[in-house]
Amino acid sequence: MWASHPPESLSMWKGPYRIMPQRFWIVIHHVIIVMILAAVATNWNNVARNPIALTGAGYVLAVLVPTAIWFVPRLLRLTDPDNDMPADVWRRRSKLWERLSLVRGAVVIALIIPLLVAVEVRA
Repeated sequence: MWASHPPESLSMWKGPYRIMPQRFWIVIHHVIIVMILAAVATNWNNVARNPIALTGAGYVLAVLVPTAIWFVPRLLRLTDPDNDMPADVWRRRSKLWERLSLVRGAVVIALIIPLLVAVEVRA
């Protein structure tokens, strides 16, 4: 929806009352990293759970690294109110960002499943 008709559809990213998602995501990603490290540390000597808990490290590599390298910079460029990108280029790039973000979401879900399984594994 936000990329349907730029620059008009980007109003939520502009002005004094704009959405600033980086405030939320910076906190959330740090919490996720701490929780994954805690899960790995508490299960380090548990032969049954440790390999499953280590899958959480895959989250950092498979999700956070591409997010930091590509998704965040691209989103900041797309939502920059001073961006003079033509509307058709803006729309095409934002649609690509949305599609790849859905793939990233599927990877997150795939990585969460082993962590949920690890909770049920008996020592």
